[in-house]
Amino acid sequence: MAVKQNDMKESVFILYTCDAWHSSDSYRLLGVYTSQSKAIAAAKICSYSDGEGYLSKDDVQLLKDISQTQNRSTNYVINEETLNPAHV
Repeated sequence: MAVKQNDMKESVFILYTCDAWHSSDSYRLLGVYTSQSKAIAAAKICSYSDGEGYLSKDDVQLLKDISQTQNRSTNYVINEETLNPAHV
Protein backbone atom coordinates (compact mmCIF):
# COMPACT_ATOMS: atom_id res chain seq x y z
CA MET A 1 0.00 0.00 0.00
CA ALA A 2 1.45 3.35 -1.02
CA VAL A 3 1.69 6.16 1.48
CA LYS A 4 -0.20 9.26 0.43
CA GLN A 5 1.70 12.55 0.54
CA ASN A 6 -0.77 13.89 3.11
CA ASP A 7 -0.24 10.84 5.36
CA MET A 8 3.50 11.39 5.69
CA LYS A 9 4.51 12.86 9.01
CA GLU A 10 7.32 15.34 9.04
CA SER A 11 9.34 15.95 12.15
CA VAL A 12 11.77 18.60 13.27
CA PHE A 13 14.44 18.16 15.92
CA ILE A 14 14.80 21.03 18.36
CA LEU A 15 18.16 21.39 20.12
CA TYR A 16 18.42 23.04 23.53
CA THR A 17 21.05 23.54 26.17
CA CYS A 18 20.17 23.34 29.84
CA ASP A 19 21.82 23.20 33.23
CA ALA A 20 23.13 20.11 35.03
CA TRP A 21 19.69 19.39 36.53
CA HIS A 22 17.74 19.86 33.27
CA SER A 23 15.70 22.60 34.96
CA SER A 24 12.93 23.78 32.65
CA ASP A 25 13.79 27.45 33.20
CA SER A 26 17.38 26.80 32.07
CA TYR A 27 16.44 25.59 28.56
CA ARG A 28 17.92 27.74 25.79
CA LEU A 29 17.05 27.14 22.15
CA LEU A 30 20.05 26.49 19.91
CA GLY A 31 18.35 25.52 16.66
CA VAL A 32 15.77 23.53 14.72
CA TYR A 33 16.95 20.75 12.41
CA THR A 34 15.45 18.36 9.88
CA SER A 35 17.11 15.25 11.34
CA GLN A 36 18.45 13.95 14.62
CA SER A 37 21.92 13.57 13.09
CA LYS A 38 21.98 17.27 12.12
CA ALA A 39 20.93 18.28 15.64
CA ILE A 40 23.68 16.09 17.12
CA ALA A 41 26.25 17.59 14.73
CA ALA A 42 25.21 21.07 15.88
CA ALA A 43 25.49 20.00 19.54
CA LYS A 44 29.02 18.75 18.87
CA ILE A 45 30.00 22.13 17.44
CA CYS A 46 28.31 24.13 20.21
CA SER A 47 29.76 21.96 22.96
CA TYR A 48 33.27 23.23 22.35
CA SER A 49 32.30 26.73 23.43
CA ASP A 50 30.38 25.68 26.55
CA GLY A 51 33.55 25.34 28.64
CA GLU A 52 33.53 21.54 28.89
CA GLY A 53 34.99 20.76 25.50
CA TYR A 54 33.64 18.54 22.76
CA LEU A 55 30.97 15.94 23.42
CA SER A 56 32.39 12.51 24.19
CA LYS A 57 31.35 9.36 22.34
CA ASP A 58 29.22 8.51 25.38
CA ASP A 59 27.51 11.93 25.19
CA VAL A 60 26.71 11.40 21.51
CA GLN A 61 25.35 7.92 22.25
CA LEU A 62 23.11 9.38 24.98
CA LEU A 63 21.76 11.94 22.50
CA LYS A 64 20.96 9.10 20.08
CA ASP A 65 19.42 6.82 22.73
CA ILE A 66 17.61 9.14 25.15
CA SER A 67 17.87 12.53 23.40
CA GLN A 68 19.87 14.20 26.17
CA THR A 69 23.33 14.37 27.67
CA GLN A 70 23.92 13.87 31.39
CA ASN A 71 26.58 14.64 33.99
CA ARG A 72 27.72 17.91 32.34
CA SER A 73 27.33 21.39 33.76
CA THR A 74 25.81 22.32 30.37
CA ASN A 75 23.66 19.54 28.94
CA TYR A 76 22.09 19.14 25.51
CA VAL A 77 18.52 18.03 24.83
CA ILE A 78 16.87 17.16 21.51
CA ASN A 79 13.08 17.20 21.28
CA GLU A 80 11.41 15.69 18.24
CA GLU A 81 8.21 17.44 17.21
CA THR A 82 5.80 16.26 14.52
CA LEU A 83 4.65 19.03 12.19
CA ASN A 84 0.98 19.50 11.42
CA PRO A 85 0.66 18.55 7.73
CA ALA A 86 -2.06 21.17 7.29
CA HIS A 87 0.53 23.85 8.04
CA VAL A 88 3.57 22.46 6.20
